[in-house]
Amino acid sequence: MTTVLFANNAGTTIASAVAPGDVSVTLTSGGGALFPSPTGGQIFPLTLQSASNSATFEITYCTARSGDVLTISRAKEGTSALAWNAGDLAQCRATAATLEMLQITAVGGVLTGNLPNPGMATGAAVTNIGFTPAHVAGSSGQVFSVADATTAAEAVNLSQFASDLVPDGWKQYPDPNSPTGYFIEQWGVVLISSISQNVIFPTTFPNNCLRVICCEGNASGTWGVGSPTAYGADALTPTYFTAYGLVWNGTSWIAPSPPGITMCWMAKGY
Repeated sequence: MTTVLFANNAGTTIASAVAPGDVSVTLTSGGGALFPSPTGGQIFPLTLQSASNSATFEITYCTARSGDVLTISRAKEGTSALAWNAGDLAQCRATAATLEMLQITAVGGVLTGNLPNPGMATGAAVTNIGFTPAHVAGSSGQVFSVADATTAAEAVNLSQFASDLVPDGWKQYPDPNSPTGYFIEQWGVVLISSISQNVIFPTTFPNNCLRVICCEGNASGTWGVGSPTAYGADALTPTYFTAYGLVWNGTSWIAPSPPGITMCWMAKGY
């Protein structure tokens, strides 16, 4: 990417004649120090102008400077390579094309441009910063669409975290420590009709189920008639867990009687 350089009030005169085919221009002694010194991939716009007729000018791009001698690329931005005389003007001026090089544009869903950015060298390219402007101008109602985050340093896009908000459902939450970039919480209600039975998760954990918490799902219907219950979970896998349920009959814990007992559960994993 080309980096455009500028210098304030950089202007002097040409020391010796320049033919249309020349690719360098020599400035008045000491004048070169007023201008930038471009290196690889850098330029600065140099406008050559007649000292006697301001309507006669040529835009060039300087690609290197050695003292008062400038290496230039001729006839830029619709101008023609002309012959110049000693005493004609040589000035670093902003031009339409060089200003367009500096503007930020949206290309393929990312911002690209060549504006300075905090923490970056002046003129460093600003690319792939992860969001696309939905509205380019204005402040009231201005909106930015954020691309899916892929690292902890990037802003998250809430739409990249799915959910199914139903009684037996699940939801993803952003988590930079997870290999998937998110943490999953699942929940549900199940009828336990034996001491143990497998419960299938509404969605599969991509990596691991960390914990399942169980509790009574019908306390008023079960405990209210003198039959407390106890629940537990074991054999946690990414797709299911084994639920356990017992009923107190007054003297001991026994297996649930048909139709069973209602258990609520919540599982967390990633």
